[in-house]
Amino acid sequence: MLLQKYSNYLLNILPVYNISIINEHITLHVNNNKNLKNSLFFLKKHSNCRYQILSDIVGVDHLNKKKRFTIKYNILSIDFNSRIFIQIFRFEKQPIESITKIYKNSNWFEREVWDMFGVFFFKHPDLKRILTDYGFDGFPLRKDFPLPGYLEIQYSENKKNVIYKPINLSRKFYNFSFENTWHKNNI
Repeated sequence: MLLQKYSNYLLNILPVYNISIINEHITLHVNNNKNLKNSLFFLKKHSNCRYQILSDIVGVDHLNKKKRFTIKYNILSIDFNSRIFIQIFRFEKQPIESITKIYKNSNWFEREVWDMFGVFFFKHPDLKRILTDYGFDGFPLRKDFPLPGYLEIQYSENKKNVIYKPINLSRKFYNFSFENTWHKNNI
């Protein structure tokens, strides 16, 4: 009851279009960069909230949906022992404004989401790869990224160096099918 009351309070003040409660955690749904930044700023600074800690930024790839990516911000209030998620959906090439001015540690999390999913964060102070090589081709957590990747890495005893060779797989392994074979026989 108290959680529902608090979520209604947030719905009335914040620029969100929906609020859901799952497992006693509130998820706020925002639809643009301005609403995302305003909501995060309010939740961090307002005396009834004080969500001072950004715990994580998570990306999810929904390959078959129009808005391909879900970006979820996980914030924590130590003062009130409370956690809130803020969620925004993005098209494949639609950027998100960086929140490094609100939460300094978002620098690292945004770089991870950029490196793994290719979601671009504009106004980021240093958006570059953090988990893969700088010359890495593609974004490995996208669902259309081929499982073996594009390059094979080997150590050459003759050259005494690491060499990269392209992987030659037939094109059928690179094409993703949305068809679910499990449900065909069980209908």
